[in-house]
Amino acid sequence: MASKRYTIIVADRSSGVIRRATFSLRPVLLALSILLALPVLIGIGAAWKAKSDVADLRATHQTLETENASYRTATEELSGQISSL
Repeated sequence: MASKRYTIIVADRSSGVIRRATFSLRPVLLALSILLALPVLIGIGAAWKAKSDVADLRATHQTLETENASYRTATEELSGQISSL
């Protein structure tokens, strides 16, 4: 199959200069696809990172809740010992 080639002609009316740009359709479509897919891929990566960050924060929160409960228990025990003294 022959590759489709297109030519864009730009003419300057005042000077009569004609400029031509010839290109093949396949590389242009490939570049356009990459250009359009890039923001989507960046968005997917950002969402993936945000999901990972939320999971890390939840794990840290759970650890801190457990640690806080441990400190509360120790504080109640010390408070009971102080009041008995």
